[in-house]
Amino acid sequence: MKRQRKRQRADMFRATLSYLKRILGDKSFYICLLLIFAICFTASADYDFDKNQSLSVWDLIIDTQRIYTGDISFSACVVSGLKGGSWLNMFLPLLLPLCFVNALCDDKSSGFTRYEVIRTGYRRLKSAKYVSAVLASGICSLIGYCLYVLVVLIRFPHIGSYDAESLSYVLTGIQMSLFDSVGIAGVYLVNMLDMFIYGIVMSLFSLIVTAYTENKYLICCIPFMVAYCLTQLGSWLIGLAVQDPGNTDEVLLTIGNTASPLAANGIVSGASGVTLVCYYGVLILISFAVYVFFGKGGADKGA
Repeated sequence: MKRQRKRQRADMFRATLSYLKRILGDKSFYICLLLIFAICFTASADYDFDKNQSLSVWDLIIDTQRIYTGDISFSACVVSGLKGGSWLNMFLPLLLPLCFVNALCDDKSSGFTRYEVIRTGYRRLKSAKYVSAVLASGICSLIGYCLYVLVVLIRFPHIGSYDAESLSYVLTGIQMSLFDSVGIAGVYLVNMLDMFIYGIVMSLFSLIVTAYTENKYLICCIPFMVAYCLTQLGSWLIGLAVQDPGNTDEVLLTIGNTASPLAANGIVSGASGVTLVCYYGVLILISFAVYVFFGKGGADKGA
C-alpha cells in the first residue's frame, strides 16, 4: 500500500513536470511573457506639469534630460519597483490564462487524459494540472518583469550614486533591511518575488473558470472582469474609509486594500504582508478545491 502511494506521488510529480513542459513549450507562453515585458514600460514614473500629462517609463527612456537630474525617483531601483503600474494590474488577469489555457483545455478535449488518469489517479492528475498552471503563471510574470528590470538597469542611474537620506526615503520596511544586510540585490529579489507571487494570484480566477468550461474566451475574459470589479470595490471601500480625514476607519481601509487585486503586487514588500498572505492563502485553497474537487470532470474520470 505504501509502495503504491509512493508510486502515485511520483507519477503526480512527473505529470506536473509534463504539463509544465507543455506550457513552457507553447508559443502563447512567450507571447504572454513579451506582452508583460512591454506593458511594464507603461507605468507612470513622473508628471510633466508644463504639458499636464503623466510620463511613463518609456517616456523617460526617450527623454534623457529628465533622468539625470539628481532625483532618486529616477534611479533604476525605484523605476523597477513600479512593477508595471496600473496597466499591468488591469491586463494581467487577461494575459496570464494565455500561457496555460491551450495545454489545459486542449488536453481535456483530446481524450488522451484517460490513460494518464489510469496511471496517476483523477485527483492527482487534476492537482498536477493546477500546480503546473499556477507555477507557469508565476514564471511568466517573473521572466517578463526580469527583462524589464534588465533594460531599466542599463538605462537608469544606479541607486548607489545617491545619498543615504534619499535611500531611506524610497526604501522602507523589508527593503531597507535587506539593503542594509545584502545590498541592492536584496531589493531587486524582493521585487522579483512579489512579481512571481503576483502572477500566481492573478491566475487563480482563471483556474476557477477553467474548472467549469473549456471556452478559452470565457477563461480569459471572466477573470479580467472579476479583477476589475474587485479593484473598483477596493477603491470604493478605501474612499469610504478616508472620507473623514480626522477619523479614518482603519478596519474598512484594511478590507479595501486587501480586497483589491492591486495589493497582490506587494505581498512580500508591502506593509500589510501578513493580512495579504492570509487572504490570498485562503483564495489559493478555494481555487484549488474548486478546480480539483468541484470542477467539471467530464470523461476524464473514466478508466
